[in-house]
Amino acid sequence: MKVDRYPLEAAKAVNALLTGPIAVLTSAEGEIVLPFRIGINNDIERLLRPGAALSDLHKALRRYTHSAAYLYATAQPDALRHDIVGEPFGAVSDEDRLSARQTFLIVQERRKQRREQRESEKLAQN
Repeated sequence: MKVDRYPLEAAKAVNALLTGPIAVLTSAEGEIVLPFRIGINNDIERLLRPGAALSDLHKALRRYTHSAAYLYATAQPDALRHDIVGEPFGAVSDEDRLSARQTFLIVQERRKQRREQRESEKLAQN
């Protein structure tokens, strides 16, 4: 699954809180999402821009890592984790891959329900 608007906006929000952009984040629609290596948050936190709130960074990272594109990338059989500069760091564990797949399916179901709700509301207005 390639990047769409949601994870791209989340990546931009993360980078806006840092002293400079990080290569592991997507920067354009259509790019492939790279799963993070375990513990990458510490590396990212060191780049927090002076005056930026750590809680805002955590929210932006959570938004990115809970996007359908990130979960889908993490759930792939050959998924690799990546360091802050975007280099492969190691394979995603079977447990993490399964968890990402289950969460991805939940996210997809919620998207479907929201879409159906919007369509139902549109029909009711007409």
